Amino acid sequence: MQESGTEIEKENFLSVTDSITGNTIKIAISEFNTINANAFLKLNSVPLRCYDPGLKNTVVSKTKISLIDGQDGKLYYRGYNIEDLVEKSNFLEVAYLLIYGSLPDKSQLKNWNHNIMHHTYIHVELERQMATYRYDAHPMGMLIGTVASLSTFHPEANPALQANTFRHRIGRSYNNPMPLNADNISADDYCGNIWYMIDKLNQPDFKPDKRLVKVLDKLFILLAENGSNCSTSTMRHLISSGVDPYTALAGSMSALFGERKCHAVIDMLSDIGTVENVQLFLSMVKRKETDTSKLYSNIHIPQHNRKKKVSGKPLRLMGFGHRVYKTVDPRVKIAKSLALEVFEIFGKDDICELAIELEEAALNDEYVTSRKLYPNVDYWTAVILHCCKFPKDMFPVWLAVPRVAGFLAHWIESIDDPEYKIFRPRQIYVGNEIMHVTSKLRRKASNVVELDAAYVRNPTYVDASKRRNESQSVEDLQKLISSTEIAIEKGSSEVEGWKDWIGGKLFGINQERLRETQKELLILLERQKALLEQGREENAQN
Repeated sequence: MQESGTEIEKENFLSVTDSITGNTIKIAISEFNTINANAFLKLNSVPLRCYDPGLKNTVVSKTKISLIDGQDGKLYYRGYNIEDLVEKSNFLEVAYLLIYGSLPDKSQLKNWNHNIMHHTYIHVELERQMATYRYDAHPMGMLIGTVASLSTFHPEANPALQANTFRHRIGRSYNNPMPLNADNISADDYCGNIWYMIDKLNQPDFKPDKRLVKVLDKLFILLAENGSNCSTSTMRHLISSGVDPYTALAGSMSALFGERKCHAVIDMLSDIGTVENVQLFLSMVKRKETDTSKLYSNIHIPQHNRKKKVSGKPLRLMGFGHRVYKTVDPRVKIAKSLALEVFEIFGKDDICELAIELEEAALNDEYVTSRKLYPNVDYWTAVILHCCKFPKDMFPVWLAVPRVAGFLAHWIESIDDPEYKIFRPRQIYVGNEIMHVTSKLRRKASNVVELDAAYVRNPTYVDASKRRNESQSVEDLQKLISSTEIAIEKGSSEVEGWKDWIGGKLFGINQERLRETQKELLILLERQKALLEQGREENAQN
């Protein structure tokens, strides 16, 4: 018997019998230990489908790009061990390897570096578009929207946009790319340019810290590719429709815009608060508790700064565990060493100290290790970015930029694959039986909960509600209220950056009138705080 053109041998097939009809089919097992799911269509007259939520045991493509050995904790790019690449290569070489299949020679690397670094400027209209985003726009939303817009400009190359999103985030004007020596462009110039565009102020001879350049380059290698994860699968899914690469990149980056990423690690560490709370937190995780308020009993934190988990979900060890790596994530050891280098530059704050203590405590806890909950690369990546003083909403941007190399590698491989077809998975319908439209007067009221703003804000339904700007939180409002009260008491005309000349010189407002306005602002802030607290209580009840 033939199955997909391969002769079936006794030791290399799966025999399946329908208990109702008695029909038996033989399904060939490939050299990759997989079977063709379409073979089940031959079993009986009613098509038999394979149901696999989350695609946990489904293979949708063949690839030469990366190999994950989850049992031994190894990761290979095109056959090269990730540890070897981090030690002996750089990010641009690895990007070339992922996209073209081999490490570049001297001539190829020179041309590659030249082409990349000479396309770092963005179209002036695209820059104007970025400037139109609100001052509090989420950096990842800006990146996704801007990358999608690249399809309308169709430039020759994809520029690094994260520097502009960060500058926008902190209210600074955008920097032009770093001046380069056209005859001596090095691979370090790529990450150096990112730091330059982020950190340069008015210094005419500003140069980024070489130590930070090296750290970022190595971190980018670790984050460039990791198999068929959610975002990479999204890339292949979108490309199967024939969409342009920029739109597909924007969609793939959106898949990185999730909650169980790096910033969740910092949220967890912030909730723990002190090193003394580490064991208490681990015990709460084991008991699957949902309320973080117990963590505040050992430390003095003002009531308005205390956070309470109201989603009803049990506490988790964020940054621990991996669906594929069942021993260790091979990137973690390298990421931790990079974190230690960053500590030497910036020093360690409480979050950094907590990260070290929590990892040690978790790895010595039988409950954690027996469940194979080892740290993953997100854990130390989050600590590195935090130590570099980046706000949490910038974290997904830092994950997205190096992953573009892996995304493009999968894009090229997908369109060159002769077996590749448009993604069209099936679904199981579990809705109503056949219905007939009746008059509005004869319809019965339903108990449907309409999708409104409250529904979207409720973390029970939509975890992504946390993405809204953190300046709207009760805690930040309380800080603004406090500073306003101090300004009124001192008779100062300055509230969070308001200067005398704004009110007096530009608008002709006298000091007495300004103080009255401050009092009105204080009332409005108190009202907004009350509304937010009421919303929290409603969420908790839901």
